[in-house]
Amino acid sequence: MKGIDIELNGTTMNKRSFASLTFVACVSVHSLSAQSGTLTGLVTDLNNDSLSNVRISVGGLSAVTNSSGKYTIGGLSTGVLVANFLASPIQGLASLDVQFFDQSLEGTQQVLATASGFEPYRNDRVAIVPGQTTTLNIKMIPSLGQGQMRFVLNWGARPRDLDSHLKTPVIGGSSYEVYWNSKGSITSPPYVRLDIDDTDGFGPETITISRLISGTYHYYVYIFSANDTSFI
Repeated sequence: MKGIDIELNGTTMNKRSFASLTFVACVSVHSLSAQSGTLTGLVTDLNNDSLSNVRISVGGLSAVTNSSGKYTIGGLSTGVLVANFLASPIQGLASLDVQFFDQSLEGTQQVLATASGFEPYRNDRVAIVPGQTTTLNIKMIPSLGQGQMRFVLNWGARPRDLDSHLKTPVIGGSSYEVYWNSKGSITSPPYVRLDIDDTDGFGPETITISRLISGTYHYYVYIFSANDTSFI
């Protein structure tokens, strides 16, 4: 990927010689060789039980998990490039200080998993490595029933470790806090369950309330790595 060219009304001029600036982002995309890779993994539910008959779709190909919850899809293209640039501010009077942000994705594929009784799973940032096998384990979340509630936390690459916390009202004489070290239960108090503790960025982390109890629930997000300030 090459840089971004700025064209000022088609003419090279002193920035003080006109009132406004027009920015044209010219994206030069380098060619990607047509190579293929393989995607494999295990699909489980919130209890870490393997799930069969889950359809995994990626790059126009698909596979169904076997009785052990495993899938493999070969022949996946790695030549996928999504060019995406943001500029701020996008207009104004000269002189104008503009910052450009490159949010392009190279060599990634979108993975979609679907199964009856579960919410669709989607991941847009799966890197397919040429000539290699990429492992993507998937956790499926049950579809919400009547009277249930769910919190889904997604974020970026930084910070790497965000934690979902949920404090319950008093249930049977006790109050509970559900988080990475106390994931709770769907079928018994606190009737709240955290699926996974994501420690490498992006998420999702999902907390599901299977039975709402009268009172106040408190949900908050904690930055586990106190020194992880690279996202600020």
